[in-house]
Amino acid sequence: MSDSRPFTFGSLVASLMLLVGLATGPGYYFYCTWFTGKSVGEYPIRAGGRGIEPVTLPLDPDMNPIAMDISAFVIGSAGDAAPWIGMTLDDGRTRLLEGLATFKIGKDGAAGEHTVILGSFSVPRADRYTVHFNGALGSSSGPRLSNPRLLVRRNMKEPNMTIVWWGVAILVASFLASWLAGDVGTGDRYRDD
Repeated sequence: MSDSRPFTFGSLVASLMLLVGLATGPGYYFYCTWFTGKSVGEYPIRAGGRGIEPVTLPLDPDMNPIAMDISAFVIGSAGDAAPWIGMTLDDGRTRLLEGLATFKIGKDGAAGEHTVILGSFSVPRADRYTVHFNGALGSSSGPRLSNPRLLVRRNMKEPNMTIVWWGVAILVASFLASWLAGDVGTGDRYRDD
């Protein structure tokens, strides 16, 4: 005798829990982090006499929360050390954000554009804020970053971590429900008796 139903009630519940968990956990987090907010602008990152030139940004509390990313084309050979840029944002008195962007080189060494999220922050008052960089954009003989840009977004939606963790819990529970329903690891769901 064989089971003619492709899904049991338990597997249907587990599948729905999986979808809800993915949507409210990682899906919601990545949506907020990558796709919310309005672009303020792209600011070129340039090498100067003593490293990378700082970038000054006029920011105000109406823009809070603000997100910063670094985007660049990565040029190098497979096996090269990954280029990186470190940054700090301050108003001359207080450090508001600190981040490190490490850019990976593809296995085949092909150039590709990569964007690294640095983080989000809020400013306490309207002022000119300075982004200081360290690291190196690279050299002509080794791995390098081409056309690096600082991307700034205003009014991004910060993910509510309670929702994210509930989503992760539902995601984990979906695997447990699937196992309890006999859909994971048994291998005998459609076996003839």
